[in-house]
Parts: sequence; C-alpha cells; structure tokens
Amino acid sequence: MQGVGRVLQLYENHLMGSKAYFRQIIGQPAAVSAALERTDAPELDPHLPIVFTGVGSSLHACQTAAAWVVEITEGRVRPAVVDALELVLAGGARAGEQLIVVSHRGDKRFTHELIVAASRAGASTVLVTGEKVDEPLGDTVLRTCQDDAASVRTPSATPRRWLCSVSS
Repeated sequence: MQGVGRVLQLYENHLMGSKAYFRQIIGQPAAVSAALERTDAPELDPHLPIVFTGVGSSLHACQTAAAWVVEITEGRVRPAVVDALELVLAGGARAGEQLIVVSHRGDKRFTHELIVAASRAGASTVLVTGEKVDEPLGDTVLRTCQDDAASVRTPSATPRRWLCSVSS
C-alpha cells in the first residue's frame, strides 16, 4: 500500500507542476505585453557587429531572436549567436561590438564575466534578464518577467525572445 501512496503523491505533484506550466503558457501574451510596455530598448547600430549570447534556454532565446532580426530586416542585419562559455573562452566581445547577453537570473558567472570584459574592451552591452536581479550589469538592462513557477521556463523565454529582437 505504501508504494501506491507514493505513486499517487508523485502523480499529484506532476499535476501541480502541469497546472503551473499551463497557467504560465496562458500568461505568455500578458508577460510579453508587460515586458514590451516597460522597456525602452536601445537602438543598435545595424552597421556594427551584433552578438547574442546566453546559456541553455537563454541561448535558445538568442537563436530565435537572431532569426527574427534577419527576417525583420530582410537579411540586412545578420547577428551572430555564440554560447556564453564559448565566447568567454574566445576572449569575449571586442571594441565596437554590440553584445546582447540573455540570462534569466542575470547573475551567472559567464554573464558577469562577459559584461565586465565587454565593457573594458569598449563593446556596448545589453542585458536581458528577469525582474529579480538586484544590481544587474550592462549599459542597458531589459527586464522580462518574474521567475517561472513550473520547471520549464516558458513565460520567461517568450519575453526574452521578443525583447532581444526589439532591441536589434
């Protein structure tokens, strides 16, 4: 009987996670709208290199945003997308580059290292991050939304994609 109770408990926990996940899916339009309304995105120079960087789901947001930038500009602007660890290992951003760092929590080691090094090198920096970050680094900080309640970062990823593409 103890095994059945454990299975039922796991199933109930799964349903609670699923409910949070579905509430977050339904909340995406409102999260995107709120993020766009409170954001004064910088105007980037389309003639200078634009580099999107992040890790995990933030890197995925960068990939989507870069594709949208290519589409929106009809191919005139083609930003690079580089994994944050690879960018750190390659020496970071260079002078004249426009670095868009995407990090939901905004306080990861590579995020911090990239922004500090990019600023020293003379690159401009934009940090796309969540609302909870207390003292974010970056020339410009674009806030997305609160942390996700479900284990999948659905609502936070969607505003990240929109904010990244709006800033380009």
